[in-house]
Amino acid sequence: MRSRSPAHRRIAASARGAANEVPLQCANPQSATVELRHGDQVREGATDDLGRFSFSDVPVGPIQLSVESPSGGKVVTEWMVA
Repeated sequence: MRSRSPAHRRIAASARGAANEVPLQCANPQSATVELRHGDQVREGATDDLGRFSFSDVPVGPIQLSVESPSGGKVVTEWMVA
């Protein structure tokens, strides 16, 4: 995972269930915007105040996550398989 700021240092992730839900949480609880990339598709979301977020119906295959805090700190994960 590449970090441009100490705002977010870790993202915990797992893929499970028939709908292939990907629940995640930022290590530092705070609001942030989130992007999930799969191929050419980009889905956007937001964390809650505790840093939790999820994406449902994630296609099987490589995904990449990008999390950006309101202060501009950004983390982009390496590609992983959902």
